[in-house]
Amino acid sequence: MLIARSVFQLPFVAIAVLSLVACSDTASSTTTATQDTLTQGVADAGAGPSVEAGVAPAAVPFPAWKPEVPTLALQGGEVLTAPKFQLVRYASDPGTAPATTLLQKIGASDYWKQTTSEYGVGVAVALPEVVLDTAAPATIDDKEIQAWLLSELDTAPTAGLAMPDWDTAFVWVAPASTSVTVAGSTLCKDIGGYHSTVPRANGQLVPYIVLPQCTVFLDQKGPDALTYALSHELVETATDPRGGGFRLGNKDVATALFWGGYEAGDLCALPANASKLAELGVVVQRTWSNRAASAGHDPCVPAVNKIGYGAFVELPDQYKDSSGTFPSLKMAVGEERTVDVRLFADATGTFTVYALDMASLDGKKSELKLTFANGAKSVIGKNGDTLKLTVHALAPGSYGSASALVLECVPERGRTMNVWAGLVTR
Repeated sequence: MLIARSVFQLPFVAIAVLSLVACSDTASSTTTATQDTLTQGVADAGAGPSVEAGVAPAAVPFPAWKPEVPTLALQGGEVLTAPKFQLVRYASDPGTAPATTLLQKIGASDYWKQTTSEYGVGVAVALPEVVLDTAAPATIDDKEIQAWLLSELDTAPTAGLAMPDWDTAFVWVAPASTSVTVAGSTLCKDIGGYHSTVPRANGQLVPYIVLPQCTVFLDQKGPDALTYALSHELVETATDPRGGGFRLGNKDVATALFWGGYEAGDLCALPANASKLAELGVVVQRTWSNRAASAGHDPCVPAVNKIGYGAFVELPDQYKDSSGTFPSLKMAVGEERTVDVRLFADATGTFTVYALDMASLDGKKSELKLTFANGAKSVIGKNGDTLKLTVHALAPGSYGSASALVLECVPERGRTMNVWAGLVTR
């Protein structure tokens, strides 16, 4: 599901381990970077650093530390191995042309291969469009969309929907004049699009995508907002079509908490990850790659010459729940502990690390006081540095009985940001 960054939603409750998440082109209002930029990157895992003339290489390998990255994994479900997408639109709506372009080109594109192939998804095919000659409603809810799909599939087919096999999904695009709601949220205000399933009478769960046409969403305007959201939902539908597909597991609940989602698109759903690719001709969103993240590179693909960097905490304790045993930082209210924060990058140069309390970012009462040496709220560092972070538990945790901390890593130039999140257990 594509969600605005300011919306925090926790799809499951567990106590988890520190996690890496995506890059943004805009630092949050809590951060102001003044340090030098990172200047070089490593193109491929295992390659040596690329050093510009006159710039000395770092004294440590790139990256110095292997980060504790979150990992998308099958949660008992499956992916679309041979995906087929069918667009449903209104004849009176001229705004869907960019969606048509993307659906026709995406399946065999390098973008699709880079974003989905590592998860076992194959080449995607665009089925003939379904064009509705009825008047578009002023408002429509997800329940009504599901009822229409079920009618077309099982009761009174009139529109020409394809009879779906296991790899078929439908893409329903609303006109700009139609207000769409789902679970109490209004598209374009709270959500930029979503994917779900509808249960047929024969028990088959049919994936579908619903998209509005937003004036602006996540800094994207009009047609760009539409194709940005569509690419996000196409990747997520292919990799997690019915739930139980490639998602974050319970050990990475901190990441899901910060980003309000747990699928491949959610972890990179920020303006910096919008790219207009020549092969597609429209704006698409870069999405999460386990492969890139585990190599210490920018986790959002396709790569666009961005540098992988970040900071992670050494969590010395173990927390056990019904889903397993995970590293954590266990603290009672009033307790203070100091832990190591390790910085990594596949580049020379420095970046600033900010330690933030999730509850404060979420508009709640502060639950953690986080400071570096000498009480500093931030510190400048580079690849290979180890920082000391003091954590003071101020109040009971509000996230599944835990508190959440956030580490923002911001270089001065390029306005990028890497964010790491973790939970402090009680």
